[in-house]
Amino acid sequence: MSSDTLLGVFKNEGMVPMRDRVRGSDVSRCKVLPAGAFAYNPMRLNIGSIARWAGDADAIVSPDYVVFQCDERQLSGDFLDYVRQSKDWATYMENAGKGGVRIRIYFKELGQFRFLLPPLPEQRRIAEILSSVDEAIAATQAVIEQTRTVKQGVLKRLLTKGIGHTRFKQTEIGEIPEAWEVVPLQAIASVQTGLAKGSNKPDDPVELPYLRVANVQDGYIDLTEVKSTAVDRSRVARYSLRAGDVLLTEGGDFDKLGRGAVWRAQVEPCLHQNHVFAVRPNQEVLLSDFLAAQTASDHGRRYFLSCAKQTTNLASINSTQLKEFPAIVPPLKEQSAINARTAALQEAEDVAKASLRRLEQIKSALMSDLLTGRKRVPMAELAAAE
Repeated sequence: MSSDTLLGVFKNEGMVPMRDRVRGSDVSRCKVLPAGAFAYNPMRLNIGSIARWAGDADAIVSPDYVVFQCDERQLSGDFLDYVRQSKDWATYMENAGKGGVRIRIYFKELGQFRFLLPPLPEQRRIAEILSSVDEAIAATQAVIEQTRTVKQGVLKRLLTKGIGHTRFKQTEIGEIPEAWEVVPLQAIASVQTGLAKGSNKPDDPVELPYLRVANVQDGYIDLTEVKSTAVDRSRVARYSLRAGDVLLTEGGDFDKLGRGAVWRAQVEPCLHQNHVFAVRPNQEVLLSDFLAAQTASDHGRRYFLSCAKQTTNLASINSTQLKEFPAIVPPLKEQSAINARTAALQEAEDVAKASLRRLEQIKSALMSDLLTGRKRVPMAELAAAE
């Protein structure tokens, strides 16, 4: 079998072609992956790196992977693909396997996982119901990506050409309008680091909400789950957020590097975690929304990647690097005009993201009901499906 059919499995990407990521062409030791089979790396199953091959023909995976298939006379592969996304599966994986730092879960351990098994027709119908929600989720994600691509294109033009300019100059970040400036962020903003939870036992504790990396998404603040932490009363002001702060995550996975949004004081008082920076711009020089647009643009992305500390699939920035971010500073009036031109696109993206969150909540609720037997598929519906 050709090395062109070599696949890898990743948590967020699923099955990914690996031909361009590996050296050599000897695949004699690779395992065959039949259509419809599951594959996973035993050392990464505990973080969710498992996928089902949706191709029509056989492929191959690393000899270190585990490959298994369902007995379709008893267990629908489509149904199991949703079971492995359930909370019960995640809980089991947290406690299964062997090893210290790197947990290994082989099929011997995986095979002990117990779950409710409805009749085969019901399994298939449950998978169909959840698949229809997945299709809606995929369509919404496509709308978000398309809107984001258009927004990035418009933003790139506005951050390099401005509005109505005819005279330009070369700077460290490229060509910009002659009337604009590029300055280190620390010259026009303060960078506040966050609270390391549990680092010190407070003498005079007060319990307050605080934002984690999970709350700071790309372009919006997700307040679905806001946790709280104890902090010494004397340090509340030091770690409190203010309206207009631009929140940026220090990294982790590449998609979290410099991810951020403007804080609108939705919760007061509110603290922030040490993995979330709060950038407080001087509003007489730099508007919060304009800074947030910059950090989310190609310009911001390039800067963060250029100075980030990187390892395999991980990257992070520190406060010193963030303070040195080359901020683009047009006149305030033009910053406001640029914000206005991108606001409609941002609103469209926000609406699509809200729709995506609702669909994900619907899927979660359906999985909770259908995979636990709390709700059963009506017999008439099963008969019609047969």
